[in-house]
Amino acid sequence: MPSNIKSISKFFSTFFLTKNIGGITLYPNIFLKIEIYEDLQNDKPNPKNLALLEHEKEHLKRQKEMEPIKFFIKYALSPRFRFREKMIANKKSAVILRENKIPFDSNLFAKYLSGPMYFWCVSYKEAKEELDKLI
Repeated sequence: MPSNIKSISKFFSTFFLTKNIGGITLYPNIFLKIEIYEDLQNDKPNPKNLALLEHEKEHLKRQKEMEPIKFFIKYALSPRFRFREKMIANKKSAVILRENKIPFDSNLFAKYLSGPMYFWCVSYKEAKEELDKLI
């Protein structure tokens, strides 16, 4: 596992990662819940965890390209930008899930994107329509 991919203690993840968020990217690092981090070190990791890792790697790439400070400011202030960035990363996840014949739950992700987890960056309807295109 690359040194910039780190596990988060259960204590820390209780405050910063809900049960529905398995990781967070803060350039130059990717932080994963400990159980996901440990699974990814196995010979046959859970494909859902591989999908999450690809999702976070895409965020890492995008943060580096834009310069982290500019990225975080725009992510915090622009709902459209936040939605677009989530869709770019979700596309990476959807590919891994599809390759492993695991359904991508566009309904669930649309609820997240249209709710408080992502600061209501888009309506449920718009999120669902865009996520369904990934399937």
